[in-house]
Amino acid sequence: MGRVHTDNLEPGMKLTSDLLGPRGILILPRGAVLTGKNIQTIKIWGVSEADVEGVSEADISKRELSRINPEAFRKAEERTNFLFSSPPRTPFTEELRRQVFLEASKRYALGDSFGDYEPAELFRDSAPGDSCDDEPVPSVQDLVHNAARLSSFPDIYFQISQVLSSPRSSAHHIAEVVSKDTSLAATLLKLVNSSFYGSPAKIDSIPRAVAIIGVNELSTLALGISAISAFKGVPEDVFNMRAFWKHSIACGIFARIYASLEVGLSEERYFVMGIIHDIGRLVMFQTMPRHMVEATRLSVRKRLPIHIAEQQTIGYDHATAGGLLLGSWSFPPALAHSILFHHRPEESKSLTETTILTLADITAIGLRMGRSGTYFVPELKREAWDSIHFLPSAIGPTIIQASRQITEILTLFLGKEEEE
Repeated sequence: MGRVHTDNLEPGMKLTSDLLGPRGILILPRGAVLTGKNIQTIKIWGVSEADVEGVSEADISKRELSRINPEAFRKAEERTNFLFSSPPRTPFTEELRRQVFLEASKRYALGDSFGDYEPAELFRDSAPGDSCDDEPVPSVQDLVHNAARLSSFPDIYFQISQVLSSPRSSAHHIAEVVSKDTSLAATLLKLVNSSFYGSPAKIDSIPRAVAIIGVNELSTLALGISAISAFKGVPEDVFNMRAFWKHSIACGIFARIYASLEVGLSEERYFVMGIIHDIGRLVMFQTMPRHMVEATRLSVRKRLPIHIAEQQTIGYDHATAGGLLLGSWSFPPALAHSILFHHRPEESKSLTETTILTLADITAIGLRMGRSGTYFVPELKREAWDSIHFLPSAIGPTIIQASRQITEILTLFLGKEEEE
């Protein structure tokens, strides 16, 4: 008997325990023999692993790795050593490093890359033409004030907030407000009908969506979608927006899955938290692009965490800017707080909640899902990991479950790339 990732299930395998979906719904009973149709249903429900008879995930991994050529192994080891600049201090980082090596090995064996996109110019010292002395650096207070004025959120967000704050509001009122914004309503319906939720029946109206996932959850998702639309205008020559949002969406999906492993946490809030956790970087790139490039160069040359390099170059980091900006936009205080501390969760007054966001960010960075500006996997401090109650073995199933959703959600929010 062993636990097997959903992507490795095969027809004929026999379940050794009940297979449960979201919220404890029974999908298949113990003793069921899997068919191709069963396996497809399991994936639609978003289940990441199952207990089966006679085989384990470790057996399957060994079989897969035995087929990988030595050159792919060598490249994967070199790449993993580059990404992880110091020995792991926590079981989480140790297991993530192992998962990154496995993923890199498979990618290189297929002839693909594994996020090998560090520009050569980042490794050199600054040249005379790179000087950013003539580019003013605003205080973080001025940065937030100007950003809040120039990148205002759509009115729909504030309408939803107003309805939620009213003691007389109801699910009907929320559905009515959301339905008036046709673009938002269409995106929300696509989202709740995607594999992200794995609903077996089609949800064809906003009132139905509210009934299925709840008022607060739907409102939180609307908030996240508004965040993306507020920053769609950043020029591509300043920042690769699609790569940025891919990292952010990956972080959101990882955060949602990790939150589901803890008791009593709102999964949708963590999805949104992941989407907007690096929003301070967008504002700083809009305002002082050359300083941000210099901070990135310093991070790569000195192997510093990006937030430390930003502090040394600019005087504050993107987490501080993002947390204060969200506060000025009247985002929920707990959400803004976790974003403010996501690079130092051990200092947060909401240790577990902030650590989940940090774990999601670290996972997305390690797997090179999009680009956040961080070229090395940040280390997690022991006190942060000790606040979490799930085991490091959850990382592998989480990666498999998330990988199926990231491209789908990215396309849903931003559309397909032109070459696709």
